[in-house]
Amino acid sequence: MEKRILSAYALIITACLSISCGSKNIQHERKNFTLEQFQSQYEVQQANYIQNLRVISDDDSSVEILRYALNCKSTLICQTALKKIYSLNLKIYKKEIKDIINKKDGVTRYLAFKVFSQDSIESDDLNLVVNYLNDREWLVREICVRQMRKYSTEKKEKKYFTKLLLMLNEKNPDVVKELYRTLKWYDESEAFKFLFQRSFHASTEIEQVFILRELAEYKKPIVKNRLNNISRYNKSFIVRQEAKELVNQW
Repeated sequence: MEKRILSAYALIITACLSISCGSKNIQHERKNFTLEQFQSQYEVQQANYIQNLRVISDDDSSVEILRYALNCKSTLICQTALKKIYSLNLKIYKKEIKDIINKKDGVTRYLAFKVFSQDSIESDDLNLVVNYLNDREWLVREICVRQMRKYSTEKKEKKYFTKLLLMLNEKNPDVVKELYRTLKWYDESEAFKFLFQRSFHASTEIEQVFILRELAEYKKPIVKNRLNNISRYNKSFIVRQEAKELVNQW
C-alpha cells in the first residue's frame, strides 16, 4: 500500500512539473516529436495521473498528494483532486480551496465550492460566497445561493436579502429554485409575497411549476383560488395539470 501511494505521489509530482507546468525538459523533447505524438503522450500520462488520484484513500500520504494536485496547473488533475476530496469529506484544504475559487475556471470553481461547503462555517466566508453570486457559470451561482442558507447570522441581519431579490430575473431554472428557497429561508412571509406575484409572470413552465409547488405549502385560501384559476386558464397543459394535482392534494 505504501509503495503504491509513493508511486502515486511521484506520478502527480511528475504531472504537475513536466506536463501541466510546462517544464524545460518537456519543451526540449518536444522538438523531436510531431504535434500528434506529443499530444498523445500528454493525454496518456495525464490519464494515468488522474487514475492514481481516483484510487487513493485518506491516509497521511494521500493527503499531501491531494494538496500537491490542487496546486497543479492542469485543470483535469485539479478537478479530479477536488472530486476526491469531496468524496472523502476532507476538511483540511481551506486555504487551497479559496485560492482555486479565486483563480480557476467556472466548473473548477463549482467543484471547489462543493468542497468549501463541507468545511466549517465561518462568518468571514460569507463574503467569498456573495462575491460569486453573479458568476458567469450557472453552477457556481446555484451553489452560492444555496450556501447562503448556512449562515445563521445572515438570516437575522438580512444584509443580502435585497441582492437576492434583484437576482430573480435569473434565466437558469435551477438557480431560480435556489433563490426562492433561500428567500423563504430568510422570511417565509416576505417570500410568499414574491412567490405569489411571480406566479403571474413566471418566465418558463419549469419555473411556474416550481412556484406553484412552493405556494401550495402555505395552505392559504388565496393560494387555492390562484391554483384553481391556473388549472382552468393557463396556456400550458403541463402547468394546468400541476395546478389540478396540487388542488386535489389540498
